[in-house]
Amino acid sequence: MHGIRAIGLVREDLVELGSVEAIRAAVAEFPHATFWVDLPSSLSDDTKRLLSESFGIHSLTVEDVGATYLLPKLEEFDSFLYVLVHTIDPASTLDDLRLSEVDALLGPRWLITHHTNCVSVAALWNDRARLRRLLERGAPWLMHALVDRVVDDYLPITQLYDRELERLEARLFDPAESARAQDAIGELFALRRSLGRLRRLTSHEREIFARLSRGELALIPEQLVPFFRDVQDHIVRVAELSDSQRETAASLFDTHLSMQSQRLNEVMKVLTMISTVILPMTLIAGIYGMNFDHMPELRWPFGYPMALAAMTLVGVGVVAFFRRKDWL
Repeated sequence: MHGIRAIGLVREDLVELGSVEAIRAAVAEFPHATFWVDLPSSLSDDTKRLLSESFGIHSLTVEDVGATYLLPKLEEFDSFLYVLVHTIDPASTLDDLRLSEVDALLGPRWLITHHTNCVSVAALWNDRARLRRLLERGAPWLMHALVDRVVDDYLPITQLYDRELERLEARLFDPAESARAQDAIGELFALRRSLGRLRRLTSHEREIFARLSRGELALIPEQLVPFFRDVQDHIVRVAELSDSQRETAASLFDTHLSMQSQRLNEVMKVLTMISTVILPMTLIAGIYGMNFDHMPELRWPFGYPMALAAMTLVGVGVVAFFRRKDWL
């Protein structure tokens, strides 16, 4: 966490500013300098007045910057551009994907960012040699570098999802891991939910970067359009990967259910055959188990062996019938 901070290229020197008053004074004194202002996660009243008075940000947009939105968006105004994207929160896990909001306000000679804990912003802020080159080229180039790094941070997690899906696949279909298959199903559900969240996010961001790469926005110079088109290609790739991985997770689950159903059918088949073999034997035993006085076989010396032989022959006959039908 940090307070408000800014860095600007003033007369070919990098100047750091750490207060609202210093930023307001520098913007007023050096109107042709390029500044990057990084806001704290919680906006104070002084910070909101700075945005409205020194940079001409509309009051509704200031409120949007301080709020939390689940979906990315892009809004164009007469004097600035508002872009909202998301990055992967460092506290995320594969089964609990957390997203961190990054707000970017782009003006003719300034970039204002607002985020909670974005490692991409921190990395770019600390790379002073690159930061100087970007400030020399202009604020739009700085914004491109920031969103490009944000989008690139999606690619490593898609690779982690691939490896996790392979691990879960091995657990689901390995007979030695069958006892832990239910745990794998729970992990697969959580993974599928996270992939769905990533897919929804990237599908919306794809539309935003499509607008940035079409050259229809006044604040985006023509020579920067191909670079935004490259960022769009990356986000399209991430969106397609997340969609494919989500389908893979669903396919693994469906395949697991099919295998479980097949195993259950095999068990039911064996039990049904056993029942079919025993049922006529039970019928014979039931008939001769009745205590009627007028049953000739009850007093016949060979009645007991005859009943056993009849049950055996019936059982063998049923088994032979199953084999003939190739059911056994």
